[in-house]
Amino acid sequence: MKIGVQRILVADGHPLVRQGVRSLLEAYPQMQVVAEATTGREALEGARSVNPDILIIDIALPDLNGIGLVKTIKAELPDTHVVVFTICKCEELIVAAMRAGASGYVVKADSGSDLLSTLQSLSAA
Repeated sequence: MKIGVQRILVADGHPLVRQGVRSLLEAYPQMQVVAEATTGREALEGARSVNPDILIIDIALPDLNGIGLVKTIKAELPDTHVVVFTICKCEELIVAAMRAGASGYVVKADSGSDLLSTLQSLSAA
């Protein structure tokens, strides 16, 4: 069974992080970054507009609480997988994100292969 192209929105307040994630994913033809956002509101509007398969969000985006954003995305776009991509490896934050509906949690200090593994597992789901 061939898995189709996964359309991905990357939301992070830091341009270098967004560019790095985009560069990492460009090496994989089954993953396509279709939009980027710098704030929580942009992420929500972008997700509503492009209806991505996967949304990668920094939990600390400006102007919207990350956990609240996960809940809103899952309520409005239940088929969109949300991966929290953050610097914080706090257990309570991981639990809160997963309870809110996140499909995965990747720490920015992890390797790119950890992010890729998470995204590939969601693509196969």
